[in-house]
Amino acid sequence: EALEIEQTESEELEPLNPLLTESAEHFMALVDAPYTLKDKMQLHPTEIRTLSLIASEGSITLTQLSQRTGNSKSAVSKPIRRLCEKALIDKTPTPGNARENQLTLKVKGKTALSEVKTLMTRRFESLQTLEASLSPKEYKIITAFLRAVNQL
Repeated sequence: EALEIEQTESEELEPLNPLLTESAEHFMALVDAPYTLKDKMQLHPTEIRTLSLIASEGSITLTQLSQRTGNSKSAVSKPIRRLCEKALIDKTPTPGNARENQLTLKVKGKTALSEVKTLMTRRFESLQTLEASLSPKEYKIITAFLRAVNQL
């Protein structure tokens, strides 16, 4: 559905603040909503970010994960515990440091991460379709407006 931007002189303008608030809340709900995989397992955004970090490193300790995310070890350990319970990651003792574990993705974790990336793409396809429907003029106006909002 194309955007309808035309306005008649007598038409009253709708206040933007409530629309911006609603849009921000809707967008955050999209971003923060868990993803349900084919096997009905749900992954929450913090778990997905954790899986992604582990995947990008290949192997990482809780301390390193804490440093990379800027979160405390206790905050990082919660998604780690859930990912272990879901059998998506392995925890193995770090050689030379019995108090630290190496975290690696299991095959199931790699598969889940791949599936989530597909689901993320689908979730945001309608936004991309809407963006593609904009005329160059509409695109420039909206882009300028959003940049100005981001500067507030």
